Amino acid sequence: MYGRFIRDGIAVEPLVLYLQQTSIEIVVFDQEQALQAAEIFPLTKPYGLSLGDRACIGLAKIRNLAVLTADIAWTEINGLNVDVISIR
Repeated sequence: MYGRFIRDGIAVEPLVLYLQQTSIEIVVFDQEQALQAAEIFPLTKPYGLSLGDRACIGLAKIRNLAVLTADIAWTEINGLNVDVISIR
């Protein structure tokens, strides 16, 4: 997330301070999530999902949560074993 701000020349310090004041949880990408993301790669490859996309889905699987997405392609993937909810 911070990389995009840095890439676009936007200072990240204000963002860090803002996020610390919210209830948003920043989750470390760990080995369990990496395994989940890797395991769904064959299912997601035809749809062009990124590592970040797969990390999101993997975390949802681990925590037994649904994922929210604006990417319609996610709703077309069979076998993810997670509820995908389109916000469009």
